[in-house]
Amino acid sequence: MYRLGGNDRTLDYAFSAIYGLPFGKGGAWGSNVTGLSNILVSNWAIDGVFTDATGTPVNLGNLQTLNYNCPQNNNSFAPAHRTYNEWLYNETPSCFTSIPSLSWTPVTLNPVQSSLRNPWAYQLAMAVTKQFEIEERFRLQFKAEAFNLTNTPIFGGPTTSGATAAIAPVSDTINGVTRVRTPGLPGAFSGYGTIGNTEQNFPRQVQLSLKLIF
Repeated sequence: MYRLGGNDRTLDYAFSAIYGLPFGKGGAWGSNVTGLSNILVSNWAIDGVFTDATGTPVNLGNLQTLNYNCPQNNNSFAPAHRTYNEWLYNETPSCFTSIPSLSWTPVTLNPVQSSLRNPWAYQLAMAVTKQFEIEERFRLQFKAEAFNLTNTPIFGGPTTSGATAAIAPVSDTINGVTRVRTPGLPGAFSGYGTIGNTEQNFPRQVQLSLKLIF
């Protein structure tokens, strides 16, 4: 029997580029500048890394203890219109029934399927670099880097427990006031097939550095 690995991705794309800005000595603009002006405008570069991929497979571990029979959705785990509230079909909890103990039940579905994948989103990192020529042997490099420049979150996979219960809206109480979370956003509902609001990646991070090259 074959099954997908937990880290399988059908597509995994990465693109990187470095571009030296054409300013200052030897460049297309300002090639004749000298002195302080040349120090300020020369030896700038930008670089970036763009990555994108499909999500990893959803692990339907509940198939070990529950039987799925859902003609309402053509016996598919995928909903007609996927949202964070319904990443897996969860409109009819009665589709899941407990497998009777001490009984023989054929396994017809693999707990890990290529068509059911966790959320994923592109990521972009960029940097601006400036090099200062101190003398022939020494250079000082300044770099400003931004990771996850677009501040794009990646949320975790759908909840696969509690398949036989209805999903429920989630509320927060702040300063004694209770408000229901906005429907459609991650974490607005709890229960089987819903996506929580816990990010799996870091938000935008910026760092500055100086490096002496010799």
